[in-house]
Amino acid sequence: MLAFQSILTVMIGLLLADRPARIRQVFGWILVGVGGWCCFMAKPTTAAAIALVYVIVLRRKSLLPHAWRGAALSL
Repeated sequence: MLAFQSILTVMIGLLLADRPARIRQVFGWILVGVGGWCCFMAKPTTAAAIALVYVIVLRRKSLLPHAWRGAALSL
């Protein structure tokens, strides 16, 4: 159950990080970090799959330069 909720949190965070408003971007990256951490706590293999999806979405959306914010928060 925690893994599923974490996946949803990461996806919502990625959607918010794509918004132009600065406060929504920051909140989105915080959600990505917290969701990634919770996903790792639930199942490390699911966290690896989320990381793969995370990189694919970021490359497609050209958000890769800002990706380190969410990655740093998840550590």
